[in-house]
Amino acid sequence: MHKAARSVRSPNGYGQVQTQLPERAPSLVMGVPEPQTNMLVVEKFGQLVRATTYLFNPANVPLCAPRPESAERRIAARLRGGTVRPLSLVSFASQSSKIEFSLEDDRFGSAPIHRLPGELLAIVLDLSLDHGPHSSERILRTITTSHVCRYWRNVMLETALFWSLIDLRYPTIGRHFCARSRTAGIQITFSQALFTDVHAVLTAAQNWLSPHIRRIESIHLSASQTTMKQVLYLCRSASPDIANLFAGLANRMTAGPTLFVEFHNARIRRISLDGVALSGRDRLSMFPASLTRLAFSRLHRDTCLSVAQVLAILKHCPNMKEVVLLSALAPRPGGATEEFDSSLLTHLPYLQSLQIGDASRAAVVSLLSYLSLPHTATLGIHCHGTHDLRALLPADLSGLRMCCPPPGPHISTALQVTPSHIALVNQRGSRHLSSVHFAVAPDDVPHILAGAPSLGSLLAGVTGLQAASSAPSVPIHAWAATFACLPQLATFELGGAWMYHILLALGAASAPPRGGSAGVTVPCPRLRCVHLVDTHRSPGVNILDALRQLESLERCLAARAQYLGSPLEMLVVDATFARESTQALSFVLTRLGNVTRRMVLRDRRSSLLIPNCAFLCADGTGMAFMPL
Repeated sequence: MHKAARSVRSPNGYGQVQTQLPERAPSLVMGVPEPQTNMLVVEKFGQLVRATTYLFNPANVPLCAPRPESAERRIAARLRGGTVRPLSLVSFASQSSKIEFSLEDDRFGSAPIHRLPGELLAIVLDLSLDHGPHSSERILRTITTSHVCRYWRNVMLETALFWSLIDLRYPTIGRHFCARSRTAGIQITFSQALFTDVHAVLTAAQNWLSPHIRRIESIHLSASQTTMKQVLYLCRSASPDIANLFAGLANRMTAGPTLFVEFHNARIRRISLDGVALSGRDRLSMFPASLTRLAFSRLHRDTCLSVAQVLAILKHCPNMKEVVLLSALAPRPGGATEEFDSSLLTHLPYLQSLQIGDASRAAVVSLLSYLSLPHTATLGIHCHGTHDLRALLPADLSGLRMCCPPPGPHISTALQVTPSHIALVNQRGSRHLSSVHFAVAPDDVPHILAGAPSLGSLLAGVTGLQAASSAPSVPIHAWAATFACLPQLATFELGGAWMYHILLALGAASAPPRGGSAGVTVPCPRLRCVHLVDTHRSPGVNILDALRQLESLERCLAARAQYLGSPLEMLVVDATFARESTQALSFVLTRLGNVTRRMVLRDRRSSLLIPNCAFLCADGTGMAFMPL
């Protein structure tokens, strides 16, 4: 009697073959199979052929080879081996697994990406996994990508970077990732959901994470502050600074706050707190002297920091490079009449970026008045709902040296105006030096530009202006007020919906006030170069709009040439014109050539314009045609 029948699982991973065979069944012969198992073997063989042949569809991946029919013949030849020999179902499964991997090597090896060195392939795969540095989606994509083929898997297993993100919610995955990351640093993340059993998660993590805690480089937590303190206590041996950070957090069960801590050589280098409530203890001890990056945002209103506390923290961390303070300052006691205290003056010689914004404008002004920043730093001020930007800056700008860069032949300042921000960018030659950014609301831009005279000291050294936008136009009087504050303006880049009113304000001449000297004044008398952008991006745009813009530009430049006695030095036009507009544009460009010394037309299809406009080049007007 035969023993009970059993199931055989194929080692190639295509599933279990539900074939009921006796324990001592006779061997199957491929040439003359037994009637009861013939269809099963043929079906299994067909599944193998279809799975390996169409592993990558040639229609989707045309560079993969070989063709399906040749692969099928090769599999059959490998199975037969040139002779008809016995082949049991178990041995068939074993050989099919080998053939599958052989065919996989042939197909995957022919793809161009598999000819990349392992180092380059690791970079490409890492970029494809980018879903945020602490997103659990990256973990799932890492697992999926590592199962594409053996070459990708070997490269990823040899690169510890792919296995450095550990989510405490997945203990099994976290244990394997810790092992595969070997001795490299790891990043801990935990996001508390509504029904997360925090006690069970942390109890399990204490067992499998303990041997790797000293390798922790960052902790990202999105949970209640009580849970944050529990995770910090679990990771307390990663850095001696965690104890003070643990003590500085209040116990709160409400979910929503976010905490991010970054370590370097077991010392905290970066702390980001969002929506966090601080405890009533000494908050200065929370932030070690090794700190270089600090961010406070949306602090609990009962535990917001005073200006003196922020200055004490910054003075305690002299190596600070980045500071973010958004809705984190307590209203300044004493109001706007508070006297300056020289003992609070704080020098930050290594600061690279400072972002500040708060509902209490007096607190913002007070904090900026006590800071001494280098001239290479970037200052960002969030001022939504503000119509006067000067009201957010201290009266004495000597400490904010990026607002008033030192004069020099190689230093220039550009004013950038967009619907969402107004910026002053300082450059030394072509290299970015520093900048001052004001984040504004689109509805506030006309009011801010109309009040530009209050920024006279900041705009006096501006030599370049960029104002190109498709947003609703800004009134003429707002641009006129801005141009009145730009006596050194030399280059101008404009376009979009703002262009018409800008040109009207730029070409308008005004008579001197009563009692003044005779003559007419023109805005920005030192203007030498005008760069026109977004004139006609696609043939679908109405050509009449582009012609109107160019005609407005011609009238503006003609008026300026009449009052100044000399034409514009240079005009640059970036455009994409249609073939049917060539004749009309030739006429407008001819008129523009009469009010400019040199004109550069850069068109992506300049061959459509050059034949019809060649007479302009030979006319002595100094025009040049340069394709992009």
